Amino acid sequence: MATEAIRHGYDLTVVDGGSTPGFLRQLEQTGAGIYSQMTPGMGQGRKETLTHAAERGDTDTVYIWLEPEKYTIVSLLERLIEPIQDGRVDITIPDRGDLASYPEEQRHAELFGNEAFRLLTGHSLDMWSGVRVMNREALQYFLDYEGEYGNLWDQHFVPVIRAIAFGLEVLSVPVDYVHPPEQTAAEAADPEMILKRLKQLDNLIPAIHMAALDLGMLKPR
Repeated sequence: MATEAIRHGYDLTVVDGGSTPGFLRQLEQTGAGIYSQMTPGMGQGRKETLTHAAERGDTDTVYIWLEPEKYTIVSLLERLIEPIQDGRVDITIPDRGDLASYPEEQRHAELFGNEAFRLLTGHSLDMWSGVRVMNREALQYFLDYEGEYGNLWDQHFVPVIRAIAFGLEVLSVPVDYVHPPEQTAAEAADPEMILKRLKQLDNLIPAIHMAALDLGMLKPR
């Protein structure tokens, strides 16, 4: 992913929480900006990454959160960036379609999560794509989020909900995304990955629910 991002002209910021020296040497050779994670935890690591990116950018920079296993989406990012550069929207999120290239259990989990997001917030977005593209104003919602709803994957969900609630424009952009086949092969029918997907849903569905309630997007029953 780092090699692809640099090859396509992106300035890459990475926060590392303890990789092997050999891996870090290879990563440095790509030209990525690498920072050591200061506070442990998934949510904190993600926030530190965006904080360093904000320090390296300016008011006109478009910021992208990209997960390392999704290197095949790098070549598709331009269509997600254009609506932000044109000033039409504040955040874009890719719509990956039917997820046919994913492991079956992951496909079911992510489609369920996206449908739950729609029911709880009233907005149909492929939130489980993981990718977030945003302008500087939208980035501030991510920097301001303190992990109140678990400080895990919610770090990249709750700020989007808050941005929508406060009037920022979020656009779903269809992309012809194909999941890396080696990633699909590595994770298919893996019991540990199945448990991880359950943990992700257990974090995110309550987080989405409570954030939507707190912002008045969902009425209690």
